Amino acid sequence: MVEFSAPLIYSEWRTRQRSKKRLKQPNAFLGKLAKLLSEGYTFYDSLHMLAPHHMTNEEISLAHIKNLLKEGHPMTTVFFYFGVSSRYLLTLQLAEQRGEFHRALEHVAAQMDRQTKNNQMMLKLLTYPFTLFFLLVFLLIGFRQFFLPQMSTMFSTTTSHKTWIELTVSRLLLHLPDVFIVLFSMVAVAIAGAVIIGSRRDVAAQLSFVYRIYPLRLFFQLMFTKQLAEEIGTLLTSGLSLQDALTILKQQTYQPYIRYLATHLYTFILRGQLLSEAVKEVPYFQRDFASCIMHGERGGNLGRELIMYGELIATKQQQLVNRLLGIVQPLFFCLIAVCILGAYLAILLPMYQMIDFV
Repeated sequence: MVEFSAPLIYSEWRTRQRSKKRLKQPNAFLGKLAKLLSEGYTFYDSLHMLAPHHMTNEEISLAHIKNLLKEGHPMTTVFFYFGVSSRYLLTLQLAEQRGEFHRALEHVAAQMDRQTKNNQMMLKLLTYPFTLFFLLVFLLIGFRQFFLPQMSTMFSTTTSHKTWIELTVSRLLLHLPDVFIVLFSMVAVAIAGAVIIGSRRDVAAQLSFVYRIYPLRLFFQLMFTKQLAEEIGTLLTSGLSLQDALTILKQQTYQPYIRYLATHLYTFILRGQLLSEAVKEVPYFQRDFASCIMHGERGGNLGRELIMYGELIATKQQQLVNRLLGIVQPLFFCLIAVCILGAYLAILLPMYQMIDFV
């Protein structure tokens, strides 16, 4: 019998949340740390100076960091202790191996700052429609519990078929918010179930599932293309060969998807194929990725062109996020408008019938 993995997922989530609480304002912390390292301070001394301002429990955190460094763990492990996302840890790990750690910290701090702004924008866009929606729900529940029963009692003496049809329609319209809440709950349960089931499968099965859903496929193609272009390009510009760069990516432990893709690309490279030919064999990249690589291979500046292409994909990714943020709020307002229209009709139908009845 396969053990149900929901408790494991929840436990890992709780562990990450506890780790994140050890650090306040992580994007500002990384930016200041990068500045101190560029000024010549040691890694531990820089952490020690920043600890009073950014660590929730200074003594415990510094003692743990000191033990990690004494045991020979890389600097990236420190940020794993603070709950930094794995997509940033890969960048830091590779930069640490190249000796460009402070530059990677600046880059990661900028990415985290952009992510924080996106989250704040999303919260700002959703706060008003969510508040309005729940106020409308409470209003309709009150009308359903107090006003509509009085209407039913008043019309109980009439035998008009039309009256009871209007009351029935009113009851149905007053349940519109309930319908939307049930639908949202079903979608949330379906997503949670997909995450739990997907976590029990290997990386290949997860990618195959994602690739069949167009919105997710578009997002993941952008993400994988951006990450591989930036990491391979940076490794190539640091003087490594393509095989060595892919070897490092397939041996890292922070990003299982990147490790899987790098392993496949490495297999094609060993067969004598060019990188531009290898990416065509893997369906999880942008369509123009191969042409960009081919242009870099012909010009002899593959590393630099991959970095530039990664920056272009990052811009596309941000534009996609902005478009999604622009769609979310109007969508919620449309749902609220439908509920308000339903409430309006639910109130007016009995009122008009009351006028006729009187």
